[in-house]
Amino acid sequence: MVVVVVLWSRCGGVSGLNVGDIGPGGVVMVVVLRSREVVVLMFVAVVMVVVVVLKVVMVVVVVVWWYYDKKEQVLVLLVVALVMMVVLEVVVVVMVVVLKVLA
Repeated sequence: MVVVVVLWSRCGGVSGLNVGDIGPGGVVMVVVLRSREVVVLMFVAVVMVVVVVLKVVMVVVVVVWWYYDKKEQVLVLLVVALVMMVVLEVVVVVMVVVLKVLA
């Protein structure tokens, strides 16, 4: 199974696009992916979103807890969040390497 993914940043709704066309907001790229690559890339995208959400939540919680003078809990939270993010990012790297090996 082959999936064609069309990426066009800030699409202006123009029809009849070709590979390499330059639109009002970016360049059109057509990427042909095998089905397992699509699954891996979706997984990587989800993990990256989770990492970003974790970072935002961590910053908010640290600011709030620091305001309420709970410095010990802040340090514990920072260590836990950093470990989780490192693990998630390592998983992403491993998945990308596996994708390259299988491709």
